[in-house]
Amino acid sequence: MNIQILSLPKEEVGYLPILRPPVSQKLHSGYVTLAPSQAGDRHSTETYEEMIVVLQGLGELCLEHSTIELSALQIAYVPPHTTHWVRNRGEVPLHYLYIVTQVIEE
Repeated sequence: MNIQILSLPKEEVGYLPILRPPVSQKLHSGYVTLAPSQAGDRHSTETYEEMIVVLQGLGELCLEHSTIELSALQIAYVPPHTTHWVRNRGEVPLHYLYIVTQVIEE
């Protein structure tokens, strides 16, 4: 077993990958900082499910036909085959983690 302890940076980073194979088996994760009014890339989870953990700031989870407001210490679950992106709706940087893993579809 290869235990790893990682520290998040104190400065704003834009996008920083945290874990992914081969360190993890299927888990992908990253740390994202968005400036006020900035949005991440629109993408689909495809065969993955995703958890978004807001650490600081105000954001919104944008979907094809709706948005869901997010704030610090909230967690959003995004199911497979969902097109989405995150936007900063606040006046300070938005900091969040995303954690993604592949779903075994039967």
